[in-house]
Amino acid sequence: MKKLFLPVVAAMALLGAAHAGPPAHSKGDVPPPGLQKNGHVPPGQAKKRFAKGDYMPVQYRGDYVKDYRKYGLSKAPRDYRWVRIDGDAYLINVTSGLITEALIDALS
Repeated sequence: MKKLFLPVVAAMALLGAAHAGPPAHSKGDVPPPGLQKNGHVPPGQAKKRFAKGDYMPVQYRGDYVKDYRKYGLSKAPRDYRWVRIDGDAYLINVTSGLITEALIDALS
């Protein structure tokens, strides 16, 4: 009986590990590596949204809104910029990436 017990337990452990999901730090949790020049998410990828208080990853900080008045946005304070991501506008600190304002679908 003892000879059968150990192989059964080992098999159950292996089967359980085979069905486990990826760890929280896997590549699937990392945002896409870049955006298109127009600030849109590349085709086939979900729209990425951030919220006030989040930190925007560096790869999303490149498409600054140059004419904020055109979209009815307020002037960005010193060391802050409006960033466009797929029709959304985010006011971020250029050094830290801290989002102080998030306007969803503001640039559509």
